[in-house]
Amino acid sequence: MKVYAAETAVSLVIPLVDDEGRDLAPTAVTYRVLDDEGEVVKAPESILGPYSTKLNITVDATTNTLGLGTIGFRRVEVTITTATAVEKLNVDYILEATQPFSIPDNSFMTYETALVVARMVTPLNGWSAASPETRKFALFRAFDQLTSFTYQFRYTTGDVETTTIPELDSESFALLTTSQLADFRKAQLVQADYLLGGSPIEKDIQDGLQSSTIGEISQFYRPRPTLNLAICKNALSYVGKYIDWNMKIGRA
Repeated sequence: MKVYAAETAVSLVIPLVDDEGRDLAPTAVTYRVLDDEGEVVKAPESILGPYSTKLNITVDATTNTLGLGTIGFRRVEVTITTATAVEKLNVDYILEATQPFSIPDNSFMTYETALVVARMVTPLNGWSAASPETRKFALFRAFDQLTSFTYQFRYTTGDVETTTIPELDSESFALLTTSQLADFRKAQLVQADYLLGGSPIEKDIQDGLQSSTIGEISQFYRPRPTLNLAICKNALSYVGKYIDWNMKIGRA
C-alpha cells in the first residue's frame, strides 16, 4: 500500500478491468473517498467520459487532511456502470501527517540535521530507500524508543546528571557536550534506519529466527541472550555507555 504525505493531492491511475482482468466499458463512473472507519470524507463525484482503458483520479489535498503527527487511511471507491452490470473498484493508500520537530521534546535534531548526520553513518539501507515523510516518522519513533532508558548526561560545565530524556529541559539540552549530543543523534538515526528495515538480519534474530534458506543458501544464527532492549544493537553502540544500567529498563 502506497504512503503519501497528508494535506497533499494524490493522483491515482486505475485500470478499467474487473476482478478477473477483463476490460470494462463504462457508461458512467463515480467515485467517493472513505476513511479507515468507513466514513465518507469525499462525497460521490462523477467522472465524465469518454473513457479509455484507465481512469485518472486526483484526490484533493483537503480530503487528505489529518491531525499533526497522525497516520490515516483512505479508500477510493470507484463505481463503474456498464451496459450489463455495476462494478466496484477500490484503491487504498496511507497518509502520514508529520509533526513539527521540537528539540528536545520529540527529537535530538531536525530532519535537515539528520540528513547531515546520515553522511557520517553508513550504511543506512532502510533510510536511503525511504521517502522523506517516512523517514521523519521513523525519527520520531526512534526518539520515543530512546526514552526507554535513564542516562547519565554530561554537561559542558563538568556536571553529570542521571535522568531521563523527557526530563531533559531545553536549558540542560543546550549544555550537553558535543560528543554526547553527536552520539545521541547518531543513535536516533541508526534506530530510525532499523525501523525502516535497514538491519533485516538483526531484526530476524530479535524476532527469534534461528535459520533462513533462500534458494540453495542457508544461514544459521547463533542463539543470543533473551534480553530484549528497546533499541537495536547499532543504536546501543552509541548510547550504551551513557545508560544507567542500575535503573529499570523499559521496553518499547
